[in-house]
Amino acid sequence: PGFDHTVNSASDFSWHPVSNKTYWVVNLKSMSNANGSPASAYWYTSIVDSGTSLIVGPTAFISKVTEGINVKADCSNQDSLPDINVKIDDVNYKIPSSKYVIKAETIFGGSECIMGLQGANSPIVILGDVLFREYAIQFDKNNNRVGLAKHSVLNQI
Repeated sequence: PGFDHTVNSASDFSWHPVSNKTYWVVNLKSMSNANGSPASAYWYTSIVDSGTSLIVGPTAFISKVTEGINVKADCSNQDSLPDINVKIDDVNYKIPSSKYVIKAETIFGGSECIMGLQGANSPIVILGDVLFREYAIQFDKNNNRVGLAKHSVLNQI
């Protein structure tokens, strides 16, 4: 349920074992952007969560990942921002700015762009919908793993 097998085939997925199926804990090794060195995720529990809109993590960790990235509220620099790299196990996943910059409606009927990564006072990194915008996710409870695959060309909007 919840997975469209016509969008990606099983062979398109990179599979990652989970150490806790209740929270879909994966081995996030690091995150980075083209402007900075990788921020190690060694000390943090990392979960894949379809109920979280952003990528959320410890403030110091997220600050290192987003160092040098300044999203302009008017979205004028979105195309020039670097990719965010997410390394799970030994697989790198690139998230372009078109997926991590979120255009949000304001209460005045306009819109503004905001960063889709947020720091929190927590030892957990939550890989939410910002990752899902670029990658199809399959939660495989029977085999205790999570699969990620770049959305197929036919599924790009």
